[in-house]
Amino acid sequence: MGKFYVVFEGRTPGVYDNWAQCMAQVHEFSGCSYCSFPTKLEADREYARFMSKMKNSGGADLRKESFEDNDAPGSSMVIGEDQCTIGRFAKGEFLAREDAALFMLRRLLAWSNREIIDFNHFNLKDLEVQNAVLEAQNVELIVENEKLKNELKMLRRKFNLN
Repeated sequence: MGKFYVVFEGRTPGVYDNWAQCMAQVHEFSGCSYCSFPTKLEADREYARFMSKMKNSGGADLRKESFEDNDAPGSSMVIGEDQCTIGRFAKGEFLAREDAALFMLRRLLAWSNREIIDFNHFNLKDLEVQNAVLEAQNVELIVENEKLKNELKMLRRKFNLN
């Protein structure tokens, strides 16, 4: 019987019955994280545990913090007896290490209920507010434009200016 795969970080996280389905979720996905299990029961349990931790604490429970170099580009993380891959499909060792570091940073920030904020965060918030105001003004102008079009049609009919 084949392995079962849990995608923790990928296009669509979940449990997959074969490698092809798993690969479709993680291939060229920056910061991907997945793990294989010998039985569906183990895969389902691990995914349920992961989702429970994500829901309750904002982060997954990584049982070991060790990372190993892998022959293929990417970095590996050991969870229990299984080796999970993080960023395996990065295009080089440097990018793979960046993916692994970003993955761990996301987890650390999630566990601590913190976020990284720099000056661009505040600029972005200001731009979002300005954008919302402009969108509201745009809607008002569209409504006013429709009113004027209807008024113009009525005047043309009234004076037979078709």
